[in-house]
Amino acid sequence: MNEIIVEGKTVEEAIEQGLSQLGLAREQVDIEVVDEGKQGLFGIMGKTAQVRIRPLQVPVDRALRIVREILERMAIEAEVEGSRVEGELMLEISGAGGVLIGRKGQTLSALQYLVNRIYNKGQENLERISVDIEGYRKRREKEMTELADRLYRKALDQDKSISVKNLSAHDRRIIHMKLKDRNDVETHSHGVGHLRRIVISPRNRNRRRKGSGASERVRTFTKRFESPPRESDDS
Repeated sequence: MNEIIVEGKTVEEAIEQGLSQLGLAREQVDIEVVDEGKQGLFGIMGKTAQVRIRPLQVPVDRALRIVREILERMAIEAEVEGSRVEGELMLEISGAGGVLIGRKGQTLSALQYLVNRIYNKGQENLERISVDIEGYRKRREKEMTELADRLYRKALDQDKSISVKNLSAHDRRIIHMKLKDRNDVETHSHGVGHLRRIVISPRNRNRRRKGSGASERVRTFTKRFESPPRESDDS
């Protein structure tokens, strides 16, 4: 069954009847109000409400419906497309401008979190949904990958821990993933809330320092007990 048209005294009653016929929950269908109906004088001779209900065929359709409804409630006109890539639902929004991205992608991250919570509510098998706006995440991922390389070189060149603050959780994750296979550095996050920062540290920093200190002490000890230079027989 592709779709049904159901009538009721009210829109809500028509929706409930349609869901009952299909045996589906509200989040599993797409609902279009055909006619809101009209109540007649003294409750008689009124016009019934009419709705068209379409079952969502694939998870992508359901995710798209959620995003479109959110945008509609925010009074934002934009196009939304979706696809499944390597088991993940990828949604791309275009035409919304920077209003949905926010500072360093914070608004976009909040939108993605909201979509995931709504979609996966009451579900046993959780879907991972990624939301992007006009390629922002791809551009940001490239920037964070380049930043990870710079931090890596800086930590090794200066032989000390390097920390960076004011990054989103998504940005920190990109850097963690970029450097996780580097054997000569390690990364971790420190702090809470807006003070949380990522730290990149050389793995053998303390060992090298201890080794350097020990070598210096040996050299000093050896020099202290070296025999003084012999005087020339001509002097």
